[in-house]
Amino acid sequence: MDNIEANPDRELQFRLQRIRVIQRAAARVHLERVAYHEAGHAVVALYSGLGVEYLTIRPSPEHETLGSVRPLNSRLSFLTNRRMRRLPGSDWRRRKAGKVLFQQEQARMRCHVAGWMAEQTRFARRSKDGSSTDRRMFHEDAKFIFGRRRGASDGIIRSGQDALLTGSEILELRRRYEDECRQIFKEPGVWAWVEAVAQAALDHTTLSGGAISALRPAQVDLSRVA
Repeated sequence: MDNIEANPDRELQFRLQRIRVIQRAAARVHLERVAYHEAGHAVVALYSGLGVEYLTIRPSPEHETLGSVRPLNSRLSFLTNRRMRRLPGSDWRRRKAGKVLFQQEQARMRCHVAGWMAEQTRFARRSKDGSSTDRRMFHEDAKFIFGRRRGASDGIIRSGQDALLTGSEILELRRRYEDECRQIFKEPGVWAWVEAVAQAALDHTTLSGGAISALRPAQVDLSRVA
């Protein structure tokens, strides 16, 4: 250390080297956060019966995201919603179709919070940067899904019947789905699945839905998913 202090150039190089080491370590932790965040989304989606096309931890400046999970059946849900409104026949058929759609919508709500809950489980806290888009989407869907159902007093969803949700009601919903994610992560093999997907994402940057499914531990039971 005395030799370094006696040579200003060597001292500067030493300090710069330490800064680079710290920066690399911080970048690694940041990337791990993104990997666990996206792994949480993907695993909870598959566990909830939703399809996943791919996962990536490559940032997208266009969409202002650090990574993303693309669901397979988002368009299917949209078409189901449109067709349900025009479904011929009895109110019973409408209610049955509405129940299926509502199950899909609840799974999507669960997936919105799964990313930051995976971060919190792994790192004891979640980053604000990676959760802002998820929070916005959760709030938008909560207002649409549950406000719409509140307006359907007879159980049949019709256009023009949306009701507003208060901020406290949205917060209560968010806590409910956070609790559901905590329980899912405690199911046998599920958290090991999240860890395997996160590590694979760190190794390969982008994973297909098939690759994510292939990492599922044998003890994870998906037979209950309708």
